[in-house]
Amino acid sequence: MRVIVYGADGTMGQWVVKTVTESVTDEVVAGVAPRKELLAPGEIKSLKNFDGEADLVIDFSHPSNLSDVLAYGTRLGVPLLICTTGFNDEEISRIKEASASCPILWSTNTSYGVNLLRFLLEDVAEKLLDYDVEIVEKHHNKKKDAPSGTAKTLAGAVSKGRGAYKYGRGLEDGARVPGEIGIHAIRGGTIVGEHDVIFAGAGEVLTFSHQALSKEVFSSGALKTGRWLVNQPAGFYEMKDVFMKEEKA
Repeated sequence: MRVIVYGADGTMGQWVVKTVTESVTDEVVAGVAPRKELLAPGEIKSLKNFDGEADLVIDFSHPSNLSDVLAYGTRLGVPLLICTTGFNDEEISRIKEASASCPILWSTNTSYGVNLLRFLLEDVAEKLLDYDVEIVEKHHNKKKDAPSGTAKTLAGAVSKGRGAYKYGRGLEDGARVPGEIGIHAIRGGTIVGEHDVIFAGAGEVLTFSHQALSKEVFSSGALKTGRWLVNQPAGFYEMKDVFMKEEKA
């Protein structure tokens, strides 16, 4: 499989390049590095500068690059695995509209463990509607967005039948509002990624946790997901589709 890595100038992009390069069945045909001044061999600033052939684009970059990514995918019908976080509602709508022309899977986290946790939480949350839910996420001190995209995804998994999200708490907030989902972000050191979803009831606490020990869990998950995506028709996909199709297979 011929892979374009968008965001090859970032930490996750470099991990994806490493994972694909080490694969015996896949290869990196270009690395898009829009922030780099001096490009290495095989790197380009934009997909407008790529004239080769590719089977998949894996995007770990920034929302500002969305137009370039979508333009390439829709023009050639190349599958797009978009792993960038921080999109607003309008940008997400653009992604879904573009999926009419090519297969697109957007995921805030490509760890198979996190996604399995997400699907389990949907079932658990329905059975514990009278429990308070709090989500705590921890990441390294260079992460720019807060809360993490994964925390938002996990919040979405438990939100049915509950109230609004509460991002952090201050001295003036007072008592917890019944039904709200608390989301808290911690930034420090080199923490790769940790997420705790806490269900607190009367006299007991149930906690679901996931800890990423290396960023390789995301790059290997992205490559595995990309292999699935290249065999799909045009359309908008989520990680749940990958799990469901694999179970049926």
